[in-house]
Amino acid sequence: MHIIKAENLTRNFERVQIEEGLKGSFKSLFKRKKIKTTALNNISFEIEEGTIVGLIGSNGAGKSTLIKSMVGLIKPNFGEILVDGYNPHDKKKSFLKSIGIVLGQKNQLWWDLSPYETFLLHKEIYEISDEIFKEKLNELSEKLDVTKVLKSPVRNLSLGERMKCELIASLLHSPKILFLDEPTIGLDFIAQKNIRDFLKSYQKEKNATLIITSHYFPDIYELCSNLIILKNGKIVFDDKFEKIKFEIKEYKYMNINFSKKTNFEDLSKYGEIKKIDNFSVILKIKEDLIGSTVSDILKNYSILDYNLTEMTSQDLIEDIYALNLIEV
Repeated sequence: MHIIKAENLTRNFERVQIEEGLKGSFKSLFKRKKIKTTALNNISFEIEEGTIVGLIGSNGAGKSTLIKSMVGLIKPNFGEILVDGYNPHDKKKSFLKSIGIVLGQKNQLWWDLSPYETFLLHKEIYEISDEIFKEKLNELSEKLDVTKVLKSPVRNLSLGERMKCELIASLLHSPKILFLDEPTIGLDFIAQKNIRDFLKSYQKEKNATLIITSHYFPDIYELCSNLIILKNGKIVFDDKFEKIKFEIKEYKYMNINFSKKTNFEDLSKYGEIKKIDNFSVILKIKEDLIGSTVSDILKNYSILDYNLTEMTSQDLIEDIYALNLIEV
């Protein structure tokens, strides 16, 4: 069953371009030059109920515009979109009760209040009974391990604790569809893993539909069964992740700072050289070779320090393009 369906969705924006200098600024007061940009270019897609879909693409590809169109914040110029049978732009109460939204860079929790006080506000907004509110709050806070901080001011919580409470606020009314925009941004490795584990468990138990945008590779790789890849406002891939997943090998990035000048080209035997900057280099290394590579580099080179970072979804897209797995 299709829980989200879009046909020929198009969204254009106009931006004002101001000329440089005092004269240009004064001129723009009376005559402004407008530039038309297309964020979504005649796209169509369907999302099945109970799936986890990764929505990825470069900055400016149209991801945020598409998310905002699906939740009713932006009205398309052309085309139609139905979410759980509703036109999102109508903002009917029954539709708003069927969706939940988590924005990694925007808070819905009140900074000076406790999460519990915000949850009480959501209880009234979504008309949740006392019994169900208590049951859901206990269930979610225990699974996310934040019971002890529910009555502490939000400003005193760690980033991981705040993000978990953001999730609770979005799930108290048991939405059928959950939109997550960068849900693990800024979190440490353990907090990221806890959030992903919870989302996988929640989706399986509730048969919920999750739409995730993330620049963090493990969020997409570990959670998503389907991918929608956007490029310049158009969909260039919309299918099962497994169709290309076996071709994509998981890598990590090793950022190495050397204590003296080094022939960086010699390091290409360990992996792809992504960046060179004076006494430092970034290598892209296959995950199963990390241990032996680190050991060999420490033994044969004079380095000050190194650190390992994860791939991003942008790296995934670049790999997909490089392997010609999709038509672009």
